Amino acid sequence: MLPPVVRPFVQSHSVPYYPHVHSGTVLVAGSAWCTQDDVERALHLRPKAPIITVNRSAGHFKSILMVTIDRGKGLAWKQSHMDNFREPVTLHAGRFGGKGKMAYPWVDYFWPQYPSGGTSVWLAAKIALGIGFEEVIVCGAPLECGPYLDGDNDPKEGWTTRTPVQLESYRKIWRYDKFMHPHVKSMSGWTMDLLGYPDVK
Repeated sequence: MLPPVVRPFVQSHSVPYYPHVHSGTVLVAGSAWCTQDDVERALHLRPKAPIITVNRSAGHFKSILMVTIDRGKGLAWKQSHMDNFREPVTLHAGRFGGKGKMAYPWVDYFWPQYPSGGTSVWLAAKIALGIGFEEVIVCGAPLECGPYLDGDNDPKEGWTTRTPVQLESYRKIWRYDKFMHPHVKSMSGWTMDLLGYPDVK
């Protein structure tokens, strides 16, 4: 039995207000090379868990919603979900950004009080807990260097050239947000070492 979720942002709401309340377990699918394998193994553990996709994984997995920090690229990723699954998906982002929320009409919900550091996957985990899920299983987010799940090795885009300093800038935020640790597990990599592997039920 998990302890009650401590939500330090309990007074914060999305803009516009997100009307749905969820429960149980959700998978958060990142975009690393290990995403497909991680999701398959996680679904073996939690067969009924829905999926929240992050960035380019939206085109690979049918999801209940998608999350990104990179608001400018969100439209293309959102469209990839529609193209591949013939179903619309709502796009969630963190803060409005310098241009304001009107500059990104394809973003359905902003969460301005949720800090977005630590990668889009970590933002997705915060949003997942905030909308009611009690257990989040992170897939495809080892926070280690490597290509994206679609094989993209572009050093300007991917994680193949991240320096130790860059990796640490993300990892320190995951370590700092200790209130999330009892409710978030990971399937692989450094994040699994930090958060632990999901319990076998």
